[in-house]
Amino acid sequence: VGMDVVLVGRQLTHLTYTDILQSVRSLNLSKNELTEITAVFHKLKRLEHLDISENKIAFLSSELKCLKFLKTVVIKKNQIKSVALDFGMSQSIEKLNLAGNHLPELPIQFTMLTRLVYLNLGSNYISVIPKTISYLMRYLP
Repeated sequence: VGMDVVLVGRQLTHLTYTDILQSVRSLNLSKNELTEITAVFHKLKRLEHLDISENKIAFLSSELKCLKFLKTVVIKKNQIKSVALDFGMSQSIEKLNLAGNHLPELPIQFTMLTRLVYLNLGSNYISVIPKTISYLMRYLP
């Protein structure tokens, strides 16, 4: 049985790995000072839910792609401008919330998220809905 860890509003600038993180099922790091998603995250092998909203993250890295149980990712109200090319290799993500960031376009990588059933990109800088959205639509119920 995994545990839930809530570290909201603690002014954390980074996440340090400890053995206890191996069993974390849900991790809430919202309202902190995180600037990146580091390699520590891919050691959270049992993680199913991650909330890192309201931090200072500018790049959605591929560190989450190897988490085979990760279903929900909430990274709203950060400063994300771009997404790693291989982020789409994340085969377990079902819900992705990137509202309130600085994305200029719909990242093509999202079309590879085959289990995705919920995507929130509201309040970004996306002005054109690309034709690639049809690839996303084929997976939605």
